[in-house]
Amino acid sequence: MADNQKQNKEGCCPEEVKALTDELIGHKDTGWTEDDRPALEGMEVNMLQKMLPVENKEPKEPEVPKEPEVPKDNQTPAPQTEQEYINAAPAGIRATLNRAYQRDLATKTQLVTNILGSPKNAFTREALEAKEIDELEALARMAEVTVDFSAAAPAGPQANESKGPGEPLGLPA
Repeated sequence: MADNQKQNKEGCCPEEVKALTDELIGHKDTGWTEDDRPALEGMEVNMLQKMLPVENKEPKEPEVPKEPEVPKDNQTPAPQTEQEYINAAPAGIRATLNRAYQRDLATKTQLVTNILGSPKNAFTREALEAKEIDELEALARMAEVTVDFSAAAPAGPQANESKGPGEPLGLPA
């Protein structure tokens, strides 16, 4: 590195090195500052030229934002209820959708009723009716959980209990 600094300062193109260093320090797209001047001036011309930012010579076409698609009659479609959606479905699937919707509605109603009847329930009817069936099923399972620790210990005498006083231990087999 000392040889490169010596060559640039004494021999090769000091005006060009200074001009490139000034350009690097003054360019908005580089991070070079006046504090970097001694290091930059110690570099060779070809290295300084490689460090210059490359200008994009191809003109960039401005991006045109896409307009949202508007229905053909230029009206925003009104939100549909579940029943309106089912009624607008093709005839071949309308009956299937209606049966599934009615079945889910009955399941949800039953789940809400069961959860409201639980002594562990902390929800209002409105809060439960706003939940999806999956969440209601999970809440119903939680409401029915009873903790019974009686099965945690084996039945009968414990392993550390003796069968009687002074009874000798058996020999290993």
